[in-house]
Amino acid sequence: MAYTTQSAVGIDFDGGTESTPSQAIGTRMVGNDNSTWLYVTAGSAIAQYDVVSTDEAYSGIPATKAAIDDGHIIGVAPAAISSGEYGWVQLTGVVTMNVLASAAADVTLYSSATAGSLDDTSTSQTAVNGLFLQLPVVEPLVLLLAWGHGRCRLRSNGGSAGAEMSPHNCL
Repeated sequence: MAYTTQSAVGIDFDGGTESTPSQAIGTRMVGNDNSTWLYVTAGSAIAQYDVVSTDEAYSGIPATKAAIDDGHIIGVAPAAISSGEYGWVQLTGVVTMNVLASAAADVTLYSSATAGSLDDTSTSQTAVNGLFLQLPVVEPLVLLLAWGHGRCRLRSNGGSAGAEMSPHNCL
């Protein structure tokens, strides 16, 4: 678990929902593992490991085609955040995120009909530019995403699958 390296008290990045904000909405923090985090209000319920789209008012929702089309900030929620409440979304560093079953290797990942999850099916969906699995997903599982040096790397829980992502929405 990451913790802040900045001068701040009481920050728990994966602590889930807060009914009253403990930080200013839109606050960014750096974790001890060089991860970066954004403090958001949930515009709707966000499940643990959802891919989250955050708008210019720092309202986060499970990522959808429409939100990705709007160019919102993309991150991942390490813990569930109840609608209307507050929590942290991870923008960079190693994270666990939701993807759908049977995603193929070496293809772009897209928004999906399941808000908060990505998939490799492009029909009527929007690409998360430059994001590719290096090994296929043969059953629903959670993947680890590590951003760094303007690119992103995706790994399976066991560390054997991977993907590269260009800097689009990789803040």
